[in-house]
Amino acid sequence: MSTVDDLSKRILADVVTDFRAKNLGTSALNNEYVGPSIAALEMKFCADGPHSKVDFDLALKQLEESKFVNTGPMVPHDNPPGSSLVFMGGRSKRKFVYLTEKGYRAAQKLVSKPRPPAPSVQEHGSGDADRKFARLAIDEARKSVPEPDGRSHPKVGAVVVKNGKLLSTAYRGERSENHAEYIALEKKLTDESVAGATVYTTLEPCTTRNHPKIPCADRLIERKVARVVIGMLDPDDRISGKGQRKLRRAGIVTDLFSHDLAMEVEELNRDFTRYCEQQDQARPIPQNPKASPSIADEKVAAILSYRGKPVTVMNHPKSGRYQGLDSYWPHETIVADCTSLFITLKDATGQQYSFPLDQVDVNFDNEKKRLRLQIDRY
Repeated sequence: MSTVDDLSKRILADVVTDFRAKNLGTSALNNEYVGPSIAALEMKFCADGPHSKVDFDLALKQLEESKFVNTGPMVPHDNPPGSSLVFMGGRSKRKFVYLTEKGYRAAQKLVSKPRPPAPSVQEHGSGDADRKFARLAIDEARKSVPEPDGRSHPKVGAVVVKNGKLLSTAYRGERSENHAEYIALEKKLTDESVAGATVYTTLEPCTTRNHPKIPCADRLIERKVARVVIGMLDPDDRISGKGQRKLRRAGIVTDLFSHDLAMEVEELNRDFTRYCEQQDQARPIPQNPKASPSIADEKVAAILSYRGKPVTVMNHPKSGRYQGLDSYWPHETIVADCTSLFITLKDATGQQYSFPLDQVDVNFDNEKKRLRLQIDRY
């Protein structure tokens, strides 16, 4: 079912609910029963919901064409006395939704789909289960063995859980100079399926390792885990947040430890955090930033090269899970403008949309041979 089809059914359901709440008989439908305002519905489904105004207008038009609703009777134009211009015919109030008998009957035929069962602990966790396994990961982290290179290293513990069953635990350095996630997954669960499992780790999984080692985020993606619960983000500003974002892009749900446990993890790693901050302050500032453009500058340049041209646009759900064709914007969209902070897009209706640049990923649509923008709107 398309986004517009789904939205039109939700709008119709809201209008019928409003009608029933007023305890009116069906005869009231023939007496110009006035339903909820269009502005209120638009606020609910667009401003407070996940839908765009374009989708809302299309859904409302679909309901009107099906004669399930109309948006107000035609009324004569107001022609002030003595006016030199006289408008003939009528205009639509277009302020409220008017439910029709056909729409009311159609809504009654719609069989509500049963709600899916509540997610199990292994899928999305529960407060008690999350706290139990997060605490176990912290206990593992306290056992960490630092590498003998004179630098400060984080204390990391990892716990793997599937179907509510504890599969493995590990801590950094439990096997010489290896990360906790690697030990828990590759050393202790080499031949076991962990697809669909939840991994609790006290530190955000890494995204870079010296060759030939593989980053922990990549290993989690390869092993098809369903969820990763993180104690703290990496304190190195150059990579902080990248591990969590990479997991989300791969469709892995990410959550954080509860506040009190996260504070405990941060205290446990205070020396490592201080080391990262000192390294960041000591890092030299390039004398000529233009000589080596940043990734953000390159992104802006790529987007501006398509200013006024059509691009492919798709949404990123907050879970990171790909939603098929419904993720793609339904109308032709062009780049209106782009700065180091924001990008502005314009669709075929003339409606403009602005998004923070750091929520936009840029790649290439090989099928349509043009730029593709992936927007994290959540």
